[in-house]
Amino acid sequence: MDKLVVKNKNELYSYLRDNLNKSKNNIKSLLKNECIYVNDKIVTKYNYIVDVGDIITIGKKINNNDFNLKIIYEDNDIIVIDKPSKILTISNDKEKEKTLYREVSNYLKRENKKVFVIHRLDYDTSGIIIFAKNQKIQKLYQENWNKLAKKREYTAIVEGITNSHGHIESYLKMSRTLQVYSSKNNDGLLAITDYERIKYNDKYDIAYNNLGVIYLDDLGRVNKSIELFRKAVDSNPNYALAHFNLARAISIIGDKVEAAKLYQMAQDINKITQEIDPRDIADKISELFES
Repeated sequence: MDKLVVKNKNELYSYLRDNLNKSKNNIKSLLKNECIYVNDKIVTKYNYIVDVGDIITIGKKINNNDFNLKIIYEDNDIIVIDKPSKILTISNDKEKEKTLYREVSNYLKRENKKVFVIHRLDYDTSGIIIFAKNQKIQKLYQENWNKLAKKREYTAIVEGITNSHGHIESYLKMSRTLQVYSSKNNDGLLAITDYERIKYNDKYDIAYNNLGVIYLDDLGRVNKSIELFRKAVDSNPNYALAHFNLARAISIIGDKVEAAKLYQMAQDINKITQEIDPRDIADKISELFES
């Protein structure tokens, strides 16, 4: 894990931008995903003040001593684990040791048995994972996986406002670095998501804003994104990010006057809510009148 010793007082996000060789989005992601520690405490607020001598740690901590392997079922062929969130199923380029695979492997060593991966869950996803104890069973499950797992269901806490149910289609592709993303050209693997709202309150729900971002940035459907961003603004007039994204979409269709007004509203609201890096709004306003 990387460490920085603070040399001058500043807001955390600004200090990271000035001292880390990472993009704005990367830094935002680190903060959002609880990967920034100040003096060994997780900090997610952009405007958190760091002082001279503070120690900033970048990365995710997993204490192996505290890890509790939850076994749901086990026999001579398989072992079924209740995977917690915030741990990898298998290793990647950045993390080789702290994985569910390694924990199960260490457990099965007591039986002189090996572990074989059948399927995976993402780092942030919790749920049931089946591991095989021999290659024959691994092959049997993998060859019949689509027949066995016909439906994938996830329960999630999300932010914003949504309809009681909905249907989303997108095409998924994999980059050279093995990152899955939505293709704008509809030339990947079709992914169909049907969602149903279980319950909601003023704090958690699927955001019109977030759906608008998908339609704007991933699918390139500007008019649909504008419709969704307007719903987000109408639902929460004090949502700076919704005004900001609506301005982005409006600027694409050429209405610079309305876009400028929306950026200004986002700027004014953001002074209170502090949802966005003020420099991002200023950059967009400058781009608007340079083009």
